[in-house]
Amino acid sequence: PICAKGSLASPAYKRVCVRDAPYPAVIRSSATTTSGGIVDGLLLRDITPNELELFDAFEDEYERIQVDVQIATTSTTETAFMYLWNQPTSELVDTPWDFEAFTSDANLLTNYVNNSRLFREDYEL
Repeated sequence: PICAKGSLASPAYKRVCVRDAPYPAVIRSSATTTSGGIVDGLLLRDITPNELELFDAFEDEYERIQVDVQIATTSTTETAFMYLWNQPTSELVDTPWDFEAFTSDANLLTNYVNNSRLFREDYEL
């Protein structure tokens, strides 16, 4: 799929850490004590129904919702899907998740990629 960098700039959402997990959660700001802001990410385009089914299975702790995102390179806005945390907030740490810290830890990133690969190999479309 073709992708672009995008941002969800909204006081309604924020990205936080999941306790004892390398991945983040996007939550509604009212779900915790601090306010929302900008959630950066990648916008994947031309996703097939099978690929969307795979994402839904992989993101099983999340609810897929529609949001408007701003594309960084063009400043245009597009409607896109986003996965919103739908588990107890007690599993979250109310601190911003740091992509740079995630990608700079070689062991953490390798384990995450390997686990993702194993999930994909085991998943049948």
